[in-house]
Amino acid sequence: MTRGQLASGMAAAAVAALVAVLLWEPTSAWQIVAHGVLTVVWTLLGLGAVVLVGYRRGLRRRLSDDLRRLSGPGIVDSMSPKQLLDVLLSSIYGRNDANHDVVTGLLGRHLTVSTHTEVDLELSALNHELYELRYTCAYRFRRPLTTSRFMLVMTSDAGIRDSIVAGIDLPLFELWFFSERAGFDNASDRTIASVRLSFDYRDLDGNRRTSQARHPEFREVPARLLAQYLRPDLRRRLDLPSTKVRVFECDLSQPAGRQVRSIERLELKVAGPQHINDGYCYWQPPFPCYVEQVRVDAGALNVDGLAKWQFRTVPFTFRSGSSVAEWLPATTRTALDIESWLLPGHGVAVLWRPAQEAEG
Repeated sequence: MTRGQLASGMAAAAVAALVAVLLWEPTSAWQIVAHGVLTVVWTLLGLGAVVLVGYRRGLRRRLSDDLRRLSGPGIVDSMSPKQLLDVLLSSIYGRNDANHDVVTGLLGRHLTVSTHTEVDLELSALNHELYELRYTCAYRFRRPLTTSRFMLVMTSDAGIRDSIVAGIDLPLFELWFFSERAGFDNASDRTIASVRLSFDYRDLDGNRRTSQARHPEFREVPARLLAQYLRPDLRRRLDLPSTKVRVFECDLSQPAGRQVRSIERLELKVAGPQHINDGYCYWQPPFPCYVEQVRVDAGALNVDGLAKWQFRTVPFTFRSGSSVAEWLPATTRTALDIESWLLPGHGVAVLWRPAQEAEG
């Protein structure tokens, strides 16, 4: 039955009930009750018919127009970017936890996005087995980050490292990975002591200020608490042994000397020991970054008593044309013009080998 037929039937029933009410003169108690029921019935039927006719004639079109407007920009504007992208990916790929990795890669955490990023990597041999990886990262954020907390996570567990890259929920953090468990505590102590932070920020009154490079006062956070910053699906299957992960946190108000409301630019300097025999190191962005340039200085890998080294750089990014295809002497400084977006999971690797391998 169509809406038109339903409206016609209701109108006919309402007219019949109205005629009965007008012509019937009840003489007993039950007739009086029935007469009252008919009065209510014809009123409801008549009102229903009028509503249906009005809906078909004009209200339906107006409601349809409103719904079309809501289903477009109205609903889109009311949804967060992560919700919107999650719905889109689910409609294409189906429901899958891995979709969250794509969302995180594209949008980051808390919409932390650096639109101007430069990276300096420096490698210096410490002895025959270890070298120090030192990097300086300068981030300028698309929108000020409403936070005053910076967190540094260090681990020697590849599973923990990958989970952090895929799903940590912090606006401002850095991840440091040690390839071996041996010496982890000493290496992490040395790394945390090397941290220097400088940043542009706004105080509680909205004034823009700059904090010069300083070593902030870190406090160590129990490793088990790291789970609360991970997505639920990662949290459930992640084991956090304290021997393989250390978490340090600082309040940026301390080096700033006043309360920090938001961060507009951050420069991080950090260094830590790694094993020369690994033959490679890499840098990955902690959140989406537009990277102008990555500069590499491996000259200090050459020390007395060690082989002379050659190195090359291999970006794993959207664009790989900026890689240094040939092996170069370690004393050659290089600058890679990335000029592209790097998402968590992207990065730049530096490879090295003894020079005599090339001669052989």
